Amino acid sequence: MRHHQGFLTILIFFQLVTLLFWLPLSAHSGQTSIPWLMNRGLGLFDAVLEQHAPATSIIAALAQRALPFLSVLTVARLLNALLMTVITLIVYRITWQLSHDYRAALLSATIWFWLGPVYGNILFYFNTLLALCVLLAMYVWITTVREHSSIAVFGAGLFLGAATLAKQPGWIAVIMFGIWLFAACRSWRLLALYVFSSFLLPLLTIGIIALQGNLETYIYWNWEFNLSGYMDTVPPDSDFVRKLLLTNVFVFPYLLTIWQHRDTYRGGLLILMFVATASLIYPRAGESAAVSHIPFTAIMSGIVLNSLWREWQTIGLTKCLSINLGIVATIVLGWLWMGLVMYVPSTLGVGQTPAYDEFEPIVSFLGEVAEEGDTLFVLPETDSTPQIHPQTNLLPPRMWIKGWRWYLQAPGVVNDLLDEWRSSPPTFVVVFSGLVVDGMPGIESLLEFVDQNYSPVYDVENIPFHGPAVVYRYARG
Repeated sequence: MRHHQGFLTILIFFQLVTLLFWLPLSAHSGQTSIPWLMNRGLGLFDAVLEQHAPATSIIAALAQRALPFLSVLTVARLLNALLMTVITLIVYRITWQLSHDYRAALLSATIWFWLGPVYGNILFYFNTLLALCVLLAMYVWITTVREHSSIAVFGAGLFLGAATLAKQPGWIAVIMFGIWLFAACRSWRLLALYVFSSFLLPLLTIGIIALQGNLETYIYWNWEFNLSGYMDTVPPDSDFVRKLLLTNVFVFPYLLTIWQHRDTYRGGLLILMFVATASLIYPRAGESAAVSHIPFTAIMSGIVLNSLWREWQTIGLTKCLSINLGIVATIVLGWLWMGLVMYVPSTLGVGQTPAYDEFEPIVSFLGEVAEEGDTLFVLPETDSTPQIHPQTNLLPPRMWIKGWRWYLQAPGVVNDLLDEWRSSPPTFVVVFSGLVVDGMPGIESLLEFVDQNYSPVYDVENIPFHGPAVVYRYARG
């Protein structure tokens, strides 16, 4: 056992080093710029209009307050490293509880360590936090001495309720776990306790937001807007589907294994949570959307691979040098390639952060010319370009919203922005012409305002990943 714990310690250490100093994980405004805006008096779901659930932004805002001597990027990196390594430990413990085999547990932890950054390629992302919450709910359930105890039910519900605050589709896991709980326990009392605990944190959040006077805005942006159909759907392309199939190749064998051994009680719960978290791939497919189910994939894969290894030891390895061993070797080589790609430095260099560090030319210029009290807006404000705000210490005049077309299609958004700008225009506007198409048609009115009232003062021919950028300064008044 000590040998296994030593290996796990080395794995965690190497994971921390690579997450903090090597891997080119991207920054996201929800975990960097939005918390920074919140800490400077712009309320979430008030001046800051955001469609995502609030947990990661609130946690990052608190962390930025606790660590004011660190940049918003460093805080996000620390939070992400903590999140990913805690998931490694929980994956290890759940696998051991299901298999009672330390080798299977180490295999699962190693698979998550290797494949986690492939999908969790955004710092402290919504879906990754959701994965941790669902894992903790399952861990509380399967490690409780009496699994039908009130403590286990309350704990599982509490963590699953937290998952909904990480991202709204967490309610799928809440519903699926509740159905499974009632089927397993046949207890209305435990189901009522579960419903109460799973609603506790969401209702507390709603209560706080209501006291702040932002309940109507929260309900609209957190729910109505997301269900409005404004946002573009991104279907999975063939390359992404092949990647997912390779990643999840041992899921079906695991399903067959638990069915064969009639271990559908805890193994079935694992499958259900896998399905619930995998559902986040819809409606906008991509690696960061898929990360929520990868820890569950790692658990199942570690158990299956360990079972195969035990079988090979029983019948002799030389007799296994055939189709099944060849298939496993091919899969593992595919996994190795997927993971190795993440260790190739981006065009920014080793240890640099995409969606943050590439804005240095603009940040340097604004740092030279901006004065106290100046304000800034970026067209379009995307998942990455808002990083210019904390890097330059320049706030928007007041209202801040992203510039994707679906945000600007929401009723009144563009008119409200223009009304604010007419009375309190931003001192500087940065326009990324190559990204403007993503804000059409709503962004046109904002660009017209810039053309009529601003003069270009600085331009960059090419910002990596973003194209040309022009800095405009207000020329009237």
